[in-house]
Amino acid sequence: MRIKRDEYWKGLCELDNFSVLTEPSDDTDIPYDLHKLDAYCKKRGINPNQLTDEELKQFEVKRPK
Repeated sequence: MRIKRDEYWKGLCELDNFSVLTEPSDDTDIPYDLHKLDAYCKKRGINPNQLTDEELKQFEVKRPK
């Protein structure tokens, strides 16, 4: 079953830290690798907002210092 584009974006927009892509980031925002996160969700047939905190943690991108 293919996820329609609107449903896909709705799922991504429900992530708590999506603001990193849409507004200036500060040190409290956590950047995520959305390509890997998307592939993970598609493989399991779930929406990003259904991920546990533990599952989401694997997609965090380390900030350069």
